[in-house]
Amino acid sequence: MFAADAVSATPPTNPLSTTPVLIMPIEAAESMPEWTYRYDDSLYYGNLIYDNAIGLTAGGTFEWAIRLTSAELGPYAGWKIVAMKFHHWTGNLSNNIYIYDEGTATTPGAVLHTEPYTSNAPQDWVFIPFSDSIDINGSTDLWVSVEGTHVAGTHPASCDAGPSIDGKGGWIYLSGSWDEIQNFGFDVNWMIVAFVEPPSGPAAFWDFETGWQGWTHTSAQTFPAGWGVVTTSYPGGPNWTYIPPPDAGDSAFIIDSDAAGSGTWVNDTAMSPVVANPGYQLLKWGFYILYDDMAVLLREWDAGWGSWNIIASYSGTTGPAWDSVDVSGYTGDSLQVAFQYNDNNGWLWGATFDNVGFYVPADHDVGTSDIAAPAATILPGANIDPIATYNNYGGAQETFDCYFVIDSAGTNLYNQSTSVTLDPGMDTTITWPTWTAGPDGVTYDVMAYTVLGGDQNPGNDTMAMTSTTSSWLYWDDGAPDNAWAWNYADWGWGVQFIAPDTVYVDSFAIYFWDSSWPVPGSNLSDFRLYDGVSQPTGIRQEWIDATIVRGAWNKFPTDTSLTLYGPGENIYMMWFQPDAYPNCPGLACDAAVDMGAYQWWYNDPDTWGTGALSGDWLIRVHIIAPPEGISEWIDYTPDEFSMSVAGISRNSIAIRFTLPHTSMTNLVLYDATGRRLETLVSNTLNAGMHQYTTDLDLAAGVYFVTLTTDDGTITQKSLIVK
Repeated sequence: MFAADAVSATPPTNPLSTTPVLIMPIEAAESMPEWTYRYDDSLYYGNLIYDNAIGLTAGGTFEWAIRLTSAELGPYAGWKIVAMKFHHWTGNLSNNIYIYDEGTATTPGAVLHTEPYTSNAPQDWVFIPFSDSIDINGSTDLWVSVEGTHVAGTHPASCDAGPSIDGKGGWIYLSGSWDEIQNFGFDVNWMIVAFVEPPSGPAAFWDFETGWQGWTHTSAQTFPAGWGVVTTSYPGGPNWTYIPPPDAGDSAFIIDSDAAGSGTWVNDTAMSPVVANPGYQLLKWGFYILYDDMAVLLREWDAGWGSWNIIASYSGTTGPAWDSVDVSGYTGDSLQVAFQYNDNNGWLWGATFDNVGFYVPADHDVGTSDIAAPAATILPGANIDPIATYNNYGGAQETFDCYFVIDSAGTNLYNQSTSVTLDPGMDTTITWPTWTAGPDGVTYDVMAYTVLGGDQNPGNDTMAMTSTTSSWLYWDDGAPDNAWAWNYADWGWGVQFIAPDTVYVDSFAIYFWDSSWPVPGSNLSDFRLYDGVSQPTGIRQEWIDATIVRGAWNKFPTDTSLTLYGPGENIYMMWFQPDAYPNCPGLACDAAVDMGAYQWWYNDPDTWGTGALSGDWLIRVHIIAPPEGISEWIDYTPDEFSMSVAGISRNSIAIRFTLPHTSMTNLVLYDATGRRLETLVSNTLNAGMHQYTTDLDLAAGVYFVTLTTDDGTITQKSLIVK
């Protein structure tokens, strides 16, 4: 029935044959191919180092299988089998993969799942994602079987060198019955792997705690000029401080243009293993980049590889942060992700990424995705409406409980909850009842979380943060450790803050290095306070040739009529050198970069960027809350024409203005649509300062006050916030 076409001691009556030449073992590092890291875990027998291959001497159809028992499946109760792979040696195959239920110790039960496959690429691993997952109860057997139809002289089923795992590693279905392959004289295990994952995924995840985990890179350069996996204690440098991505653990992927050295063009792409696509919805990663450019790329296999698509890109300092992208539109059989870094033939900087994962939704999964309020810094005594976003990540409509809790020093101060109902994939943002912050210097532990019975992924239920009451906004630790100066006049550095509420910046403070550096140095500096969405744009106030003291904190007041910021608006405080190094002061920084994305630099004539050098700049701004409504103040200067809305609320308005000459004066209040609400003054007034106060009945919103005289017109916008 079978011809023995291999040199072996197999009896002539044996229906099986092996390859004419034994397959040479591959190196141990290659014994686990790239797919091993695709899912949370894999189940197999033997060592997966292929040694030989077996087929029917006369050709035909047979099955080769492994039997997974409760000993192997028990730890995975509640998980699912989602894919498999087998090693195919020779012959073209177009058959099925079968998952069998428990039968007896020697025969599988009913077929639970059938997955067609085709393989025309022998001497390689064949990966088959399942169209439907198979539940694991942990107490009964599951058989994973490969069906193959081949011609005589080919040997499709690869095996290791043994010894066979009795009753598990080497089963064969031939002539209507099951038997173990060792009963045919082959003491081996089939090279079959089952991939399992928890219901919530991820099905492909890399944390790099054990090295490269199947990733490769395109450049011939090695770390630091190319991507590499190093410990998160890596110092970076010598001119930048490495910051690990969020939750990086002990290792991460890193590239270091600075350590590579000036003149070395660092341009490299790190690529993941190819992963099967069972219907992923999300790709998520953590990262940090200092200056330069990094892009995240994705491509799919659908009867051939498609082109690489840029799904995210970063320029300048960004992070450390999480990022993610919806990949549900990628429906190909396989996916591959890559991180591309380019230092643009510069140096001093680097990048890192970690915890890259593809995710599929669980059936029952709710969680918390954002805490929008309170901010990390809040004003003492501020009245704050806490805000959080809660999500239904799962595949079924859910009714679940949402909580918002604030503690301080172990004492609960605020505890609110409500029940919501959300359809799959939906979220809700809840504005909770008002909470009043305490005095200056109090730290609060803020937590938003969900509770759902049967939640399959409790890891995303809770979001926590720390909030502190303070009238100062700053990133530094207060201890000057180093100082920097530009070689060019009119270049500068500064810091970005986010307004925690409607606030005035009423002063700022900045620390300069002492007279020991630079020499001869200078006691003059320029400062500008900006607003802007993505970079400093509008100058609120500037100080030119201001006198400073070196080796000390320098505090400057602002004109608060110019420094009103709304909640979430950016506050940029920038320092500029009036003269080039060494005829300038040195701007001090602390010992470590904690908030690099909020440290700004400026190169004349108009180039902005983010990123610190060796620490966070010792630059701070002081904020104050407005009184009821919005209060603004302008000091009186003789012979000037000016107006200030000193106070506006729902019940009253106070306006202060100066006239350089006696003039017919009209003072009118308008709403946001331009509708005249009230004429406050219509009379001839003498030169000098005037104040007008009256009672009103106004709603919260935007209002305009217009002063018209013989000297011109001034319009002032005011906002009632309470």
